Amino acid sequence: MGYNFSVQYKQGKENLCADALSRLHEVAHATLHSITTLQSDTLQHIRESWKGDTHLQQIIAAKEAGTAAHRKYSWEHGVLKRKGKLVIGDDQGLKQRLFQMYHAGSMGGHSGISAIYQRMKRLSFLKKMKPEIYNYIQQFTVCQQSKSDNQWPMGLLQPLPIPDHIWRDISLDGLLKSLGKSTIFVVVDHLSKQAHFMAMPHPYTAVTVA
Repeated sequence: MGYNFSVQYKQGKENLCADALSRLHEVAHATLHSITTLQSDTLQHIRESWKGDTHLQQIIAAKEAGTAAHRKYSWEHGVLKRKGKLVIGDDQGLKQRLFQMYHAGSMGGHSGISAIYQRMKRLSFLKKMKPEIYNYIQQFTVCQQSKSDNQWPMGLLQPLPIPDHIWRDISLDGLLKSLGKSTIFVVVDHLSKQAHFMAMPHPYTAVTVA
């Protein structure tokens, strides 16, 4: 850095700055320090969702009794987990609240289905989580009204070459079932714009068209 440093030892009584910041008085050791914790009603809402689920109530009762059943689940400090993930009960209001938090909240940013699913499954367990998330986003008004283009920006428009003879450059298309025929074969000449419509059954081959 262009500086020349030298390390000099100072005795404790001479190192006044360090004493003021790092050393505590004897009275400070006896001081009671308070601890502040954050309490969220979301966890309480999750616990209440377990009460309406008979299957989860059986799992909780088995874990409280100390049985070896339901090994994938754990019950610690009043919290039910499955493989270390918090279990979400079948409560529609709670699910809507969690989806809102993970999708439209500060941590969501209106992400897609896969992004929200990956975030939620890291911390929580919910039966049929991905279909539930899909249905929620499909009904979310803001996302349905705002559609972003995920394609690469297009380049300059390239005009099509002009044919020099009729029926030299044609396009083919097929339509839905009509009048007993499963396919209407459409042939269009790009130069004269003439078109031929041929009703055919499905399946068809090049021999049938000829």
